[in-house]
Order: sequence, then structure tokens, then C-alpha cells
Amino acid sequence: MPMTLIYLRWNRVAYESHWFCQLWSVLQYSFGSSIIWLIMIDSIVRYLFIFHSVLLKRHPILLRKIPISFALLQPFLSNFILITLAPPCISKFDYSKFMCGFPCFIFMKFWSPFSWNVFVGIPVIVIVIMNITLIIRVLIQKYRMKRTRVWARNIKLIVHIVSVALLAIIAWTPLYITVQIASSRLNPSPSPLLKSIFMEIFVYLPYLVVTLYPFITLAGTRKFQQPIREMVSRFHQIRHNRIHVIASIAIHVQRC
Repeated sequence: MPMTLIYLRWNRVAYESHWFCQLWSVLQYSFGSSIIWLIMIDSIVRYLFIFHSVLLKRHPILLRKIPISFALLQPFLSNFILITLAPPCISKFDYSKFMCGFPCFIFMKFWSPFSWNVFVGIPVIVIVIMNITLIIRVLIQKYRMKRTRVWARNIKLIVHIVSVALLAIIAWTPLYITVQIASSRLNPSPSPLLKSIFMEIFVYLPYLVVTLYPFITLAGTRKFQQPIREMVSRFHQIRHNRIHVIASIAIHVQRC
């Protein structure tokens, strides 16, 4: 994010050197991939927590710690190898473009779809499937569950999960689809309009996840919800009092 803000302020990269562009690319792709993989794992774990809590408690290392460690380490190692340690091509960076114009493997026929499918496509598809399955299971459970407290608690958890999932889908799907359209051609040469939309809009959408995720998480906590409820209740009370005063004045005027 700081590197991106500096670029947007000056229209140049923060430090004009080859190693800096490599560092920016590694961090950008790795953090983005880790975030969406963590959201995918969170969707799976929350589903297990609601419907298979016993299984989750029996295998916390296998179902929680190992996947989270993999989601954090795998993108960094993969991108470090592809961009810095053993790149399949030689990158020619442009210091006047966002992320120095991207590393060269992004434009290769094999590595581009492979990296996008592994780092973005699989998590997005799993997130969609898990949340659709979760909603279906919840709707079925709604007619079977008689304990309203448990139902209300699960509903809050489900709303939080679906909100985070929708945020990730909105942020990453346009970017992923655009890249797939461009790389599916026999002679990839994106139109100027598609390239402009990609470079000026879609590449910045993943920052929505980083920016809005803390607020979505905060909105699901009781400490945040209680002041909001009190504020709304106070607003309705003030509004009701004003309407009552205005009505009283109108009746008094009519009598006079």
C-alpha cells in the first residue's frame, strides 16, 4: 500500500531500480494472494465451526494451523522464485508504470494463467462454493432448528462470513476475468479500452479488501454494535418527540 500511494502521488515508483521493482512485485502478489487464500480458509473453517465443530476440535492443526501457514508461506515462496530467484524470463521494468509494468512471467502463455488460477482463481471459486453451500445449509437448518438463541448466534456469524466473501469476490473477480480474457487469445493483444480499464480500475480493486475488512470485522463485534444501536434508538426517540411537539402545536393553532 505505501508503495502504491507514493506511485499515485508522483506517477513514478518510489525508488527507480530493478531490485526495488522485484521487491514491489513480490510483496504485491504475495500479500494479495495470502489475503484471498486466508479468506478462503476462513470460509471453510467457519463452515466446519457451524456444522462440524467436533471435527474441527479434534484436528485443529490439520484443519487450521497447517492451511493458514500454507496460505502465508506459499505465495511468498512461489512469487520469490518466479520473480527473483529463478524467473522464467527477463523482466524489463518501466519506472513510470504501476508496479513497474509487472514482471515478465505475467505475460507468458503458461505462467500467466497458471499463476492467476492458483493464486486467485481457486480461492475465488472455493469461496463462492463454500458460501453458497453455507447459505443452503442455513436455509435447511432454519426449518429444523428450534433453539432460537443458537439460530440467532449462527446468523450473525454467517452474515459476517458472507460479507467478507462478497468483498473478496467483488475485489478479485473483475481482475481475474480480465486477465483470463486477455490470455485466452491465440495472440494476446488486449484492446486499449480493456488495458485502460485493467490498469486504471481493476488493479486497485484488491485494496478494497485491505481497506474495508477491518470495518466489516469491527461491525460484527458487540462493542461496536451497542453504541450504534443506542445512537439509532436515540435518533428515533428525538424524531418521535419532534413529531409529537409539532403535532401538539398544530392542534393548539387549530383550536385558537
